[in-house]
Amino acid sequence: MAQLDNSLTAQNIVRLLPLESVVAKWGDEIFFNLKAVLPITETRTDQVNIGDVAFCPEGNYLCVFFGPTPKSVLENPMPENPVVIIGRVTSPADKLKMIKAGEKIKVSAAQNNAPAPQKNDSDSGRKLSQAEIDVLVKQLLEEKKRPA
Repeated sequence: MAQLDNSLTAQNIVRLLPLESVVAKWGDEIFFNLKAVLPITETRTDQVNIGDVAFCPEGNYLCVFFGPTPKSVLENPMPENPVVIIGRVTSPADKLKMIKAGEKIKVSAAQNNAPAPQKNDSDSGRKLSQAEIDVLVKQLLEEKKRPA
């Protein structure tokens, strides 16, 4: 499982879900093609950490880094091409290492059953946490996908 941030690239990918693809591996990175992601505006980087989920515009790949890649100099992974980091995995690296190249993968949005934050008098002026914002955004995106 992964938690995506609220970037435009992450939102564009969520709109494509559910999707199926075939996994490829490059060292301790799994990646798969997303076919139709809209152009991105976020900054690309080659500085990633173990656990990062990223989008690689060269090839329209969703990438999950869980250890060194062939391009790594130290223990941190290094992508083949600059990527846009869009989230983090919540699964342990040892589970990701069990995924084999050529396996079919299905990616879908997790149904988050966390209740929306309740407002009461003591909450006036309270700011939402990032987790609460993420839940609300996911709920809004799900509602948008539903037929009217």
